Amino acid sequence: ARGIVFEPADILDPAGLARAMSPADTVIHCAGRYGDWGSYRDFHRDNVVGTRNVVAACRQHGIRKIVFVSTPSMYFNGHDRHDVREDEPLPEQAMAYGRSKRIVEHELQGLLEGVTVGQAAGRVLNWRPYGAQKNGVK
Repeated sequence: ARGIVFEPADILDPAGLARAMSPADTVIHCAGRYGDWGSYRDFHRDNVVGTRNVVAACRQHGIRKIVFVSTPSMYFNGHDRHDVREDEPLPEQAMAYGRSKRIVEHELQGLLEGVTVGQAAGRVLNWRPYGAQKNGVK
C-alpha cells in the first residue's frame, strides 16, 4: 500500500521502534513530552533520549528522511513575540521543555554536518507549528 501509515510505538522502546519502522522510507516524529512544568530529567528522557532512539531506528532501517515536529517555544524569551524569524538568535531557555527541544534540534542538525553535494544526503526538516497570530492564522 502507498501513502502514510500510522505505526504507534514507544520512543523509549528501541526494539518497538525498530519493528514499527520496518518498512518505511520516511518518519514523521512528533512524539515527546511537552508542557510548562515538570522535571528537566523527564523532558530530557522523553525528548532527547526518545529522539535519539528514533534516529537509531531510522539508521537501522536505512530511513533517510525524518520530519521532526519541534516547537516555537525555543524562541520564547518570557514575553509575547510576533513575526519571529528562524534565523534569530535563540534566547536562553528557562523552561525544561524548550531546553530539551533545543538540544534535539542541535543534534539533528549535527546529522547533516560533513555532508557535501553529490553524497547520499539525509535531510531533517524541523517543523515548528504555531497557531493564530494577531492578524490571522499563519
